[in-house]
Amino acid sequence: MTIDIHHHMLPPSLVTALNEHGVKAGGGEPLPAWQPEASLDIMDRSHIARAILSAPIPLHFLEPAAVPPMAAEINRFAQDCARHWPDRFGYFASLPLPDVDAAVAEAVSALDDHGASGVALLSNHAGIYQGDQRLDPLYEELNKRHAVAFVHPTVFTSGGYPTGAADGSPIPTIQPSQLEFGFDSTRAVANLLFNQVDRRFPNIRFVFTHSATCVPGASPVSCTPHSV
Repeated sequence: MTIDIHHHMLPPSLVTALNEHGVKAGGGEPLPAWQPEASLDIMDRSHIARAILSAPIPLHFLEPAAVPPMAAEINRFAQDCARHWPDRFGYFASLPLPDVDAAVAEAVSALDDHGASGVALLSNHAGIYQGDQRLDPLYEELNKRHAVAFVHPTVFTSGGYPTGAADGSPIPTIQPSQLEFGFDSTRAVANLLFNQVDRRFPNIRFVFTHSATCVPGASPVSCTPHSV
């Protein structure tokens, strides 16, 4: 049985909010219209039995107070898809990072009470990379639950938000998803290793997309902390 764990969704409320804030693209690609029926059609034609939905969109385009409700709304939409098509869809829960306390609350709710298959994280959230010690309270809860942490690349714009097609790319003619996604995921993996997240929270099952991006070319040995 083929299960697609890298299957994106775009709930209508999220697309509306992005458009209202002038965000028309992700990683340089226009945001597509999405309906679950369209995914089911593609899945049937591609012989995919089941897909785990995720919405790896940075949410800090919103005011901080609006981010937790948006994450919860995305997750309730995904939960409805999984409830309506229980044999075809699961979902990775979106979290309102970089608000760690709110992210912990949403992760616990989604995993314990709402049937999430894991959580969806980004390589960095408003400049805070995976592995940052500020994320330890979240890692602690994920570790307790032996949770899957699905990590999708984004671009680095610090606390800003990438609204232009080339935002996050130092080469304007190369859209961010072509190179910067891979580089940013590699930074996240390196930071996880530097901060020994894999050793301190060994029960978290991290999944990195895009064929591990640039990680195979960056030896873990080079990421081992050492003194000079």
